[in-house]
Amino acid sequence: MLGINKPLWPVTHNGVAQAMVDHVIAATAIDRTLISANQCQAQYAQRAPVITDAELAVDGAGPLMGVLAGLRYAQTSWLLICPGDTPHLHAGWYRPLLDHIKSAPTVDAAVIHDGDRRQPLHALLQSNLEANLTDYLGRGGRSVLGWLSELHTADIPIISPRQFRSVNRFDDLL
Repeated sequence: MLGINKPLWPVTHNGVAQAMVDHVIAATAIDRTLISANQCQAQYAQRAPVITDAELAVDGAGPLMGVLAGLRYAQTSWLLICPGDTPHLHAGWYRPLLDHIKSAPTVDAAVIHDGDRRQPLHALLQSNLEANLTDYLGRGGRSVLGWLSELHTADIPIISPRQFRSVNRFDDLL
């Protein structure tokens, strides 16, 4: 997308234009939000505290680095993760994840499943997984799906999968 920082790109919902990340934050509406970002930190800091994974730098680890940073900064027993480029989320999209861990607290992770596949970056993770993820990365693992497959992960089916699509091209905004 022309090298832009996608979560800051404006999208229009109900006639109101706002950055994708603002829509994600509003749809998630939890007590404490952290934004994992290595660029445009001042812009993100206007929305929530910013954490970075720059000091963790593991080549090719992509989103797992943001997850690892989140696990390091988590101050609760569970960490909810969500990418900033999913502006179609419905309010409260994460509630099925919370409901599941209340009934099955022994899982390591609860992940949205859209009927076809896991949506690995829409997940609720036990915050004590930092060492596990560090080990996975140290063994050369680079896939969020691969890491989740090594954990006791619950797939949580949802009824409106289109809300979880990420924006990777301008056409995805339609």
